[in-house]
Amino acid sequence: MFVLPALAAGGQRSAIEAARESGRIARKRFGEAISGQTVIAAAFALLYIPVVVIGLIGYTAFGDGSQAFGGLVVSLAILLGLFLSVTQSAVDGVFRVALYDFAVDGAVMAPFTSDDLENGLRPKRRLLKR
Repeated sequence: MFVLPALAAGGQRSAIEAARESGRIARKRFGEAISGQTVIAAAFALLYIPVVVIGLIGYTAFGDGSQAFGGLVVSLAILLGLFLSVTQSAVDGVFRVALYDFAVDGAVMAPFTSDDLENGLRPKRRLLKR
């Protein structure tokens, strides 16, 4: 989870060392489950719904004989989907870097609060506690 932020943070470490540090930080600081990324994925899933609807409209129009309109609308849906995908990746990357800085230094980056970052990774609940 923190391999790229660990590599970007500096130091002359290898990818294997960064992966080990990533695992160590995640286990020590946050537990096992990832909840911040789940929230990001759920928010973007809601944004994908209109893109799918637009794509279906274009596909239906294409099949009904209006190839020019259908092709244009399907192309628009594909471009919107690509834009959302890139945006989701960027938001996830910013969240990971902010979470890494918070885990290592306790620093809170601008759009996030300490509560956001403290709950960014939450230990998973057990159904049957032993």
